Formats: sequence, structure tokens, C-alpha cells
Amino acid sequence: MSHRLRARRSTVDAGEANGAAYDEDAPVDDPEEVHADHEVHDDEAENDQPRTKRQRVNGKQETEDEARFPAGSIVRIRLRNFITYDSVEFRPGPNLNMIIGPNGTGKSSLVCAIALGLGGQPDALGRQKTLQDFIKDGKEKASIEIELKYKGRGGNVTVKRRFKRGAERNANTWHYNGDVVSEKVLREKMAAMKVQVDNLCSFLPQEKVSEFAQMNPRELLIETERAAGNEKLTAWHEQLIKFREDEKKLEGSTTDDKKQLENLESRNAVLERDVARYHERESVVRKIDVLKMKIPWVRYEGTRARWMVARTQKLAARAAYQALEQDTAPLREEHQRIEKEAQGLKAEVQALTHKHNEKVSSRRSGLQARSEALEAAEGQNDDLARKLAGIQKREKDKAKRIEGFKADIAKMEMQIDRLKAQLVEKGILDGEGTSQGAAGGELAELQRQIEAKNVELRAIGEAFTTLHNQESEINEEGRQLRTQKERLYNELQGLDNVRNQRLQLIRQDNPQTYEATMWLRENQHRFEKKVFEPICLEVNAKNAAYADALEANIPWRLMMNFVTQTEADYKLLLNELIDRRKLRVSVFMCARKLDSWHADISVHEIQRMGFDGYLLDYIDGPPEILSVLCQEARLHKIPISNRELTNTAEIERDPRIQAYISVKMSYKIRRAYGNHAVTASQLRDARYMRSSVDTGRKAQLEEELERVTADQETLVQRAKIFTKEMDKKRKQDEDLREEKKALTARRTAIQQQKGQYDRMLNDLGIKQLKLRNFTEEDANGPSIQEQELEIKEQIKEVNIKRAKLALAFQKDIKEAMAIFYRRTIASLRVIQLSAENADVEQRMADAEAQLVRVRADLEAAVAEFEALKAQATRELEEAKAGLEGHSDVVRADYLQMYPDETLEQLETILAEQEARAEMINQTDAGVIADYERRKEEIARIRGRMENAQGRLDEHRAKMLQVRNKWEPELTALVARISTSFAAAFDKIGCAGEVRLAVDEEDYDKWGIDILVKFRDTEKLHHLTGQRQSGGERSVSTILYLMALQALSHTPFRVVDEINQGMDPRNERMVHGEMVRAACQTGTSQYFLITPKLLPDLDYHERMRVLCVFNGPYTLETVNPKQYLARRLAARG
Repeated sequence: MSHRLRARRSTVDAGEANGAAYDEDAPVDDPEEVHADHEVHDDEAENDQPRTKRQRVNGKQETEDEARFPAGSIVRIRLRNFITYDSVEFRPGPNLNMIIGPNGTGKSSLVCAIALGLGGQPDALGRQKTLQDFIKDGKEKASIEIELKYKGRGGNVTVKRRFKRGAERNANTWHYNGDVVSEKVLREKMAAMKVQVDNLCSFLPQEKVSEFAQMNPRELLIETERAAGNEKLTAWHEQLIKFREDEKKLEGSTTDDKKQLENLESRNAVLERDVARYHERESVVRKIDVLKMKIPWVRYEGTRARWMVARTQKLAARAAYQALEQDTAPLREEHQRIEKEAQGLKAEVQALTHKHNEKVSSRRSGLQARSEALEAAEGQNDDLARKLAGIQKREKDKAKRIEGFKADIAKMEMQIDRLKAQLVEKGILDGEGTSQGAAGGELAELQRQIEAKNVELRAIGEAFTTLHNQESEINEEGRQLRTQKERLYNELQGLDNVRNQRLQLIRQDNPQTYEATMWLRENQHRFEKKVFEPICLEVNAKNAAYADALEANIPWRLMMNFVTQTEADYKLLLNELIDRRKLRVSVFMCARKLDSWHADISVHEIQRMGFDGYLLDYIDGPPEILSVLCQEARLHKIPISNRELTNTAEIERDPRIQAYISVKMSYKIRRAYGNHAVTASQLRDARYMRSSVDTGRKAQLEEELERVTADQETLVQRAKIFTKEMDKKRKQDEDLREEKKALTARRTAIQQQKGQYDRMLNDLGIKQLKLRNFTEEDANGPSIQEQELEIKEQIKEVNIKRAKLALAFQKDIKEAMAIFYRRTIASLRVIQLSAENADVEQRMADAEAQLVRVRADLEAAVAEFEALKAQATRELEEAKAGLEGHSDVVRADYLQMYPDETLEQLETILAEQEARAEMINQTDAGVIADYERRKEEIARIRGRMENAQGRLDEHRAKMLQVRNKWEPELTALVARISTSFAAAFDKIGCAGEVRLAVDEEDYDKWGIDILVKFRDTEKLHHLTGQRQSGGERSVSTILYLMALQALSHTPFRVVDEINQGMDPRNERMVHGEMVRAACQTGTSQYFLITPKLLPDLDYHERMRVLCVFNGPYTLETVNPKQYLARRLAARG
């Protein structure tokens, strides 16, 4: 059944224009003529009232046909001053609405009205750029009124949009059921009714038909989710994309940190040898500092030890002196007692003698001589007794000391014999114990070996210095090359950044093209000739002022195209990228040379018209790429001017110009039926061509960089040779020093042993000399025994003499015997006391002599103690001063290093370390500071990476939770779509399949792949804008949309001129499938716009055909009955 509409520019003839009902069930061969002419003026356009209640017509309940309208579907469309219409009203049916009419009559205007009237934007239609471009020429304002089915309370809703020319604030207003609302509120209400005029799966304008097949899988998935999926699918997908973007940011941050870490580590690795040398020298210097600190302390400790020994010796000498004084005190007391007693006895003898003399005074003269002789004998006897006692005491002491000397000498001789045997064995002494001197023995051999080692060490040191100088020269040359390379690299990187920036844009916009580019770079060698990477990487704007125009006129899809030069390369690339790797990429083969493309208008004439030239004149690139751009983008035919053109009318009338660019505006001219329409759009800022590369300079830099790299490699090889030689010399130096150290230690041990031997020989000589002095002390005089015997004989003679005198006195002074007896007894006692006193005095003399010796030893010990104390104090101050000004690290090393070495060993080590420090080149402290700073930065980055990894793990857990909800539902949805799509293709004798393209790396890269096969001899191939023909793409598009029909949540769907390019067979089959799917109960409303139909197509009673007759040559009135009768009669 059909509903017919006739309209012209000034008046509109339309069924139900006056509200009359049209009986769509009337038979086609006898249509009821319903015709009304209604003149609409501008003042009426402002006063019309929205028709909100359509459930009742003329007071009746809504019909069955009206009840079939899905909620949100379009019941009525009314336009005023819109594009070609003055005033028109459309009343579509609830199912399939087929809108037909010649080109240029306003069919697509209906699509534009639906989109703009329900919240869409002009740029989504691919036609005019601004809303004011849709106002009919000569009018100042326009309106779109759309009535939507609403089954809730209050009935249908009416949306009205009024807009006018100018930039006033109220130039565009929205009305919802008569109330003024904001655009945001209007869109929210449309979204609540599931109206999607921005979804190509539900709303496909004419200018966007070709874009549907060009949609990448990601875009197709997003539109399918919106059109047919659960409402949560889109939200989940967006959430996953956002999660993944956040994850990539975290990963990117981690990757950046990792790259920075690798960069820092690699830079530090280059310096590790210098740093090791620096630390080695620092270690040596630190050891030298420690040694210089340690040696004064060890010297002090040695002096202090001797001081402590001297102190002990002083104390021992003082104690010995005090003990000897204590031992002498009893002798003094005994001497005093004897003296006192002797004095008493002498007084008694004197008294008795006086008494005796008185009694024998008469015999004094005779006895006087005898008495005097007796007294003299007695005194002589006393002296001899004392002398005998002293000789005996000295003999005892001498014998005791001689025994001590002999014992010491025997012990020392044993030790000397043992050392002598060892030294003789080593050749230091001969068999007689005489030193061999410097010319023989092990000691001389050791000295010769040490001197030889010193000679070798000096030779190695000189060689090491030479190598260090050569290494410094190499390092300096290397630094110069690094500086030059860095300069070249930075300049080259600045040029490559343009290409890299474009490559990163490709990675962001079209990951599959990026993947294909990376594959091509690795496999370029497999092709006969160079295969060009995506066009956007190969071309550059000669002048940045033309970059926006160039990019605007090279379609984005074309910018992503690869270009081959041979058919074999073309097939190989298609097979590898599309068939094997399943990448959705486009490939062109350059079939023509660049000079075969010519413009219809010469450059001279174009410049006369005000243009600068053609776009082709301002783009740089390989000739093959430019040839493809001429073929696909017509760059050789699009003139451009960077100045405002004043003769646009003349330009637009010239049929040879189909498009041109002026300043920042692009103009496209469409011609039909002798008329032309100009579409203007503003140029966007270029993304890919905003900057260009100087290819000549780049080649020069690459050549210089290659040369510098070769020089660096040569330098590295030279450095390796020097490093090996230096390591070899260093190893030789270390080995020689170890050998010298062992020889020096051996020499020191032997020298210490020889010194001990010499000291013991000297001590032995002293002991023997003392013994000899003691032995020979009385050799010249009489012996002790002779002296004792002589004294005893003298005492005997004296005693005999005394006895004789006593006997003589006995006769003479018998009377005085008693007195004499008593005097004699007292005298004898006095003599005895004298002898005892002489013994005590001798002992006291010996003690005094020993005390003098001990006092001398004490004074010597005190002097040595004081000298060592002063020396120790001085050395302590020096050692303390040596500790000042050193770091805690050096102080710690001081406490731990060289704990057991002697002073001589420390001084030897110090000399070795100072020599070693001189052999190690000093590294620049700034280099070490950079190294340490980077080392700290490495530690910080590692910590940051660990924290980021923790956040990343938490983020991934949340993302997995959402995916577990989204993926199953999405997989089920795609499976249902694929089933319907495959069934539809099977009905037309072809094959089709819909697959979910999964990308585990990025949810934004998930997509829907449409695979089709139109011939039995081929395999299923992805639907692309290049492989299939235009008709095949149209068939695939409409059948995919039909597959969504049963699953769609949108109330209506619009497809504009989808059948263009189809062959009759496919068009007929697709038409039948579309009628079947769209006219089922419960499906959404469908609009199909087409300029023509095949004869004898299948129609369904639920279809409604709207015929549009509009244009300057349309008759004022048309009688539908007569017209249809004539057409039926002509068909027989």
C-alpha cells in the first residue's frame, strides 16, 4: 500500500495536509484521491500549535495501524523553510517506510530533519557545517516539528526546533510539548526514549553510507552496543576502556620509569670502570690516611709500652732500694747496741784497771811495760779478728755472684748456639759464627731479589703511566665523539620526532595500522621494491600554511594506506596483513606515474582566478605516493588560495571546478539537473601534517652519525686493548708487590733473628767480662785462704804473747788477779764485741755499697721513665692531632684496619700504598657525583615502580570484575547478530559472519569484524572499503542493519540510499529480506530512502511508500488516480 506526497518550493500538496485521514487499505488499482493544496506563509509558521494527542482521530480511538507504532517512533514530521521546502508534513507508517523520488527533490532533507529535530548536530550529517545552512535560501528562519509515539500518560510528545540566521543568543530554541527547554534537557529526554540519531547502526544518512563500511571494528562495536545491546553494555565497555586507559597510564608511567631506569643504569654502567678506579684510589687514599693516623698511634703505643716497662722497672728499683734500706736498719741497730755495750765494758775495764793499778802501784814500773804490751796485743788481736771476719764475708758474697754469672752465661751460650745454628744454616754466619756480610747468604739473596722486584715495579709503573696517558687521550677523544654524536642524534631526533609523533598518532588512532607498519619495517626485505608505509608518514607539507588544507582533503582512511609499486608486492602484503594477520588495513598499488595526472585548468589560469596553485604543488613525498593521492584525493584538481576570494560566484559556475579552498574554508560543489549546491566547511587544524621533515638534512645527519658511530666503535676496540694491557700490568704489579712483600717479610724476620743473635753475643761478653773481673780481682795479691791463714797465725802469736804476759803478771800481781780477772773478762767481752762490731760494720759497708748501686739503678730507671713519659706524651699529642679532620668512615676504618701490624710493617705498607696511589689516575669528582646522583635516582625510581605495580595490580582486579560481567553478554549479543546476519546472507546465496574481535591488550581495540563472501570460489573476507565493490558493501551494510532489527532497542532506524551501487539481483534479494524483517510484528520503525526502485519488487501491506515530488519543474497539481491508472494501463 502507499501514501503519496507531492510538494513544490512554494506550496506543498500532501495527504492529510489539512488533517484529513487517508485510507491506506484502499486497493492500489483504485486509489482514493485525497488531495489538498495548502498555502503556508511565514506568519502561520510562528503561530502553529503543537499537535500532541494523536490517539484519537475525530473523537475516535486510535486505529490498529496507529497502535503498531513503537514507543519513541515517528508519527509525524512537519517542516517549515527547511532546505528546499516552504512547508511540508510527512506521516510515516509504524513499520517500513520507503521514501522515493528523483535526486535533488528533498528525500535526504527528511533524514536531516529527523536528525536535527531530535537533538543531532549538523556535522553528524556530513553535509552543511552550520545549522543556518539548512534554512531555505531567501528565508530568515526555519522550524522542524516531530511528533513521537508515547504510550504513557498524556499521549504522544511533540519536539519542535526553531532556528534562524544570525548569531543571536536565541537563534536556536527547543520546545518539548510546547514548553521551551534547553538542548541538554531535550537530549536527555531523547535518550530516555532510546532515540539515537548519532548512531550509524540506527541512523545512516546518505553522506555516511560509505563511512559505515569504513568504520573500524572498534567503532562498529560501539555503535552496535548502543543500538542493540543491553544498556549496561556500553557503560561497562566505557568503564573498561577507562580502566584500561588508567592502566596504560600506570603502565606508561612504569614503562617511562623503566626506560629512565635503564637509561640511568646504562649511563652509570659506562662510568663503572672510572668509578671503580676512583673508588680504588679513594680506598688507597683512605688506607694512606688510616696508616698516617695509625703509625703515630702504633709508635705511641710502642713508646708507651716501653714507658710502662720503665715504670715497672722504676717501681721495682724503688722497691729494691726500700727493701735494702729496711735490710740495713737492723745492722745499724746491732752496731749501735754493740757500740753501747762496748762503751760500758770499756768503762768497766778502765775502772778495774785503775783499781788494779792502785793496788800494784808499787810494781808499776815493772809491770808497766808488760801491761802496755798486753794491751797492745789485745788491740792487735781485735783488729785481726775484725779483718778475718770481713775477708770471710767477702769470700761468701763473691762465690755467690760468680755462681750467678756462670749460670747466666751457660743459659745465654745455649741460646746463642741455637741461634747460631739457624743463622749458619741460612748462610748468615759461617761455621765459626762470623757474619757473611752483604755479599753472601740468604739475606743477601733476599736483598738482591727485593731490588730486582723494585726494578720491575718501577718499570711497570712507568708503563702504567704511559698507558694511563694513552687512555686519557682515548677518553678525551671518546668524549669529543660522544658530544658530536649527541649533537647529531639530538638534531636527527628533532627531525625524526615529526615522523615518530605521526607514528604515535597512528598507534593511538589505528592500532592495527601501527602493527602493520611495525611488521613492514621488519620485513621490507621480502618485497621486490620498496613498500611505502602509511601515506601520512611519507608526505610533508612544503609550506606549513597549507598543512590544514592538505590534511583536510586527504581522507583519514587514505592517510592510513600502504602503497606498493608492483602487483606481486600488493598481493603479498594483502596476504600477510589481511588474510594471515587479520588486520583491517588498506593497500593501494601505484598503477600510474605522477606525470600522467593533469589538471583540467592550467596553473596560469588558476592563478588568474585568484588561487595560489593546486594542493599537489604544496605537498612533498615520493612520486608513487603523490600519484596515489592524485588518484584518490584529486589533489591535482583542487585549487587553493591563502587569500579571501572575491569571485566565488564565477568559480562555482565553472563546471571544471568541483572543490576549492579559500583561507580556512573548504568548498565542495554538487551539480544536478543544471543546478549546483555548495557545501562549505571550516578546515580543522592538522594533526599529522602540522610539521614537516627536511629530508636532505636528515640524510646528511644520518651519514655523519654513521661515521661518528664507526669512529666510536674503532675507539672502543682501542680502549679494550688498552684496558686489557692495563689489567695485565695491574695484575703484574699486584703479583710483584705480593712477592716483594713476602721477600721483605722474610728479610725482616732474618734481620730480627740476626739482631737478636748480635745482642745476645754482646750481653754474653758483658757477663763474661764481669765474671772475669770477679775472678781476677785478687789475682795479684795473696789468696783468701792465705790471708785467713796468715791472720790466724798472727792471732795465735798474739794470743801466745798475751798468755805469756798473763802468766808473768800472775806471779807479780797475784793479789790483783781477781781484779785483773774481771778486767780480762770485760776486755775479752770488749774484744768479742769489737769483732762483732767489725763484722757488722763490714756488713754495713757492703750494704751501703749495694745501696749505692741500687740507688744508681733507681735514678737511671727514673730518668728513663721520665724520658719515655715525655716522649709518649709528645707522640700522643701527635697521634691525636692526626685523628682530627677525618670523616667517620675513615675513623671507622682506623678502628678496624691493620689491628696487628708492627710499626715497621705499617711504614712498609704506607710506602706501598703511596706508590700505588701515584699509579692510579685521578677521576674527575664531578663524574663521580653524577654517578652517585644517578644511583640515588635509580633507587628512588625502583621504589616508585614498586608502588605503581601495587596500584596496577589493584586496578587490574577491578577491571577483571567488570569484564566478567561485560564479555559474556557481549559475546552472546554478537552470536545472535551473527546468526541473523549469516541467515540473511544465506537467503541471497552468499555467506556472511559476524565475529567479536578480541584484543587482550586494549579494550578500546575490541571490535566487531564483518566477514562476507559473494562468490563460491573465494573465502570469507573482512568487509573493508577496498576489497569489496560498492554494491557488495551496500548489501553487507543493509543486511547487518537488518540483523540488528530484531535486537534493536531504538524506536526507529533510518537508511539513506543504501541500494545505490547494488546490482539488480542483490538489490532485489536485499529488498525482499528488508521487507520481511522490517514488517514483522514488534520490530522498530524503519525509513529507507532511495531515488529509484526495481520493478516487480515484493511489497508488504504494512509498508508505506512516500513519493516525494519537489523541484522547479514539478507541476502545480497532480491527479494521483489518473496518474496511477495510466501507469497500470501501461504495464498491461
